[in-house]
Amino acid sequence: MYAAFLFLHSWMRWLVVAVAIVTVVRAWRGWMKNRPWDRRDEQLARAFPVLVDVQVLLGLILFVALSPDTSGLLTEGVTALNNERARFWTMEHAVPMVAALVLTHVGQVFIRRSFHDMAKHRWAAIVFGLTAVIILLSIPWPFSPNGRPLFRV
Repeated sequence: MYAAFLFLHSWMRWLVVAVAIVTVVRAWRGWMKNRPWDRRDEQLARAFPVLVDVQVLLGLILFVALSPDTSGLLTEGVTALNNERARFWTMEHAVPMVAALVLTHVGQVFIRRSFHDMAKHRWAAIVFGLTAVIILLSIPWPFSPNGRPLFRV
């Protein structure tokens, strides 16, 4: 079960990153070129938060129930944070990812409440761009101390 969730979580990250890049690039271009907010922009503004939701849900299932790296953290509490590996998975990975999830939904609300197309593009570019940066900085890249493989098989 752990391996299946880890596989899904690992591959889902690439979908989240790809949609984030497309969403931010389209929003930035729309903002800079004063393009109308079209159906594709709307679809991306709805899909990106949903993908982040699914990714965070998979990560929380791993964190709370399945991962051997974090299984004892909930019972050990603050003392577990003395362990570098435990600190990474709780503070340096999980917290920013949950923050990214919240930020995507805040951005979605701002986009929905905006009346002008330029404002929608601006909100999407700024908020989804910040979200993408948080996500990219929080991924356990292979070159980082607690890195994971780029492609899990």
